Amino acid sequence: MNRFFQNFNPTWDSNDSADEAFEEAVQYATEIIKRIISRQAAVIKARIIVNEAFENRTINEIMILKKGCPWLQQLLKRDVNNEVLFVISPGDHNTEYKVQTVKKPSILSKQEKIY
Repeated sequence: MNRFFQNFNPTWDSNDSADEAFEEAVQYATEIIKRIISRQAAVIKARIIVNEAFENRTINEIMILKKGCPWLQQLLKRDVNNEVLFVISPGDHNTEYKVQTVKKPSILSKQEKIY
């Protein structure tokens, strides 16, 4: 990142203000940080939704999300016994539901399989 922000500095033969260049770099960095925070907040929200759905299952093999969100990574962390086979969640516009199968990671990768 340091090299990236160095590009905001005026060149040696420029009459541009170093202070203005610094302010521009700060504005840019602020936008980047806001986006990173926003993305991380969304990840936390998705984790909460998945955790609640996982805990509230009435059938071990089916998890129903109240709101659509990225769920696979969190489910794989929570479902250590590989119980959940299907995830039901609202569609993109919350007007219909979709059913998705849960792809379980293989225990052995292709290189580790013994023939």
